[in-house]
Amino acid sequence: MKYLVITAAIISVVLLFTGIYLDMTDNPLKDKFYGFGTIMMFLVTFPLFLIWRRNKTDLKKYVWRNNTKEDIKKNDDESLV
Repeated sequence: MKYLVITAAIISVVLLFTGIYLDMTDNPLKDKFYGFGTIMMFLVTFPLFLIWRRNKTDLKKYVWRNNTKEDIKKNDDESLV
């Protein structure tokens, strides 16, 4: 998954830079390269990256359970350390 995300990011950046180069040469294909690079970045690379990183996070430390006054006070004291 890591290599798929890296490959998709590299391809989308290459497409964007190709669009910039074609813009300097006044090629009519420049808009297609800009568009495909942007679409690949936002619709392929970012979701793949988020899925890849989501699998590595432990969400249990963000879940609140049975919050008694003692637990809340204990958490507040730990956050000050």
